[in-house]
Amino acid sequence: MDQVALAELGRAFAETAHDIKNRLGGLKLYATFLRKKLAQGERPVDELEALDKLIAGLDGAAEELAYVVRYARPVTLQTRAEIDLVQLVSRIGSECGHAIVCESDECRGQFDGLALSEALRALWAGARDSQLKIRLKRDGAGAVIEWQDTASESHLASIRRMYGERIVCAHGGRVERKSALVRVNLPLGS
Repeated sequence: MDQVALAELGRAFAETAHDIKNRLGGLKLYATFLRKKLAQGERPVDELEALDKLIAGLDGAAEELAYVVRYARPVTLQTRAEIDLVQLVSRIGSECGHAIVCESDECRGQFDGLALSEALRALWAGARDSQLKIRLKRDGAGAVIEWQDTASESHLASIRRMYGERIVCAHGGRVERKSALVRVNLPLGS
């Protein structure tokens, strides 16, 4: 397949994914309405649980499709000020329930804090362990964030991971995978 056709296919898929995401949102509204109506009466618990699972499945599918749409768009960064990776990684890791080991007091660089936070969440989302041990250290003119990840990903999780990697690359960094070790390298300021 040539590059032009592949690019057109990607755009068409992104538009289709966006439409499917909107339809899933509509289905969720109907399922939520039905759940509320059933909860008012005396319905068997398994019927309510089935609707809860349906709603959760619709939410998950819509979230994954959102990553497909984001991946199809170019990454644009808003680097306004120096950001300390120690603080950013510690905050995001804590929110995700991961153990953070910082081997440096400060790792400052020109980053888009929101985009980099989204990248880290996306990279950590497919991990098998619910609590990763994440190391952050300074390495010459850059910083290294690393963790062990033995998860075998679904295709949708790989879209999320690929999106996270695109954001890291847009910051001038790279993501390396060696066996179960995942290493994110990011450049720092002087």
